[in-house]
Amino acid sequence: MSQQQRYTTTSSSILSSSPSKQLTVIDVYDLAESINRDFEILVEKYGNDSFESIVGK
Repeated sequence: MSQQQRYTTTSSSILSSSPSKQLTVIDVYDLAESINRDFEILVEKYGNDSFESIVGK
């Protein structure tokens, strides 16, 4: 087995067991949208001042 074949096999093994392999770009956008909605609800409930230290401008 060549060095390239070993590297490819090892990389494939590592990636196939990685949970992020199951995560798509669309999943990330959906999660970000959900987090944004949660922050909007919290800002409406507690006001902007409560979140200025957490969320940058």
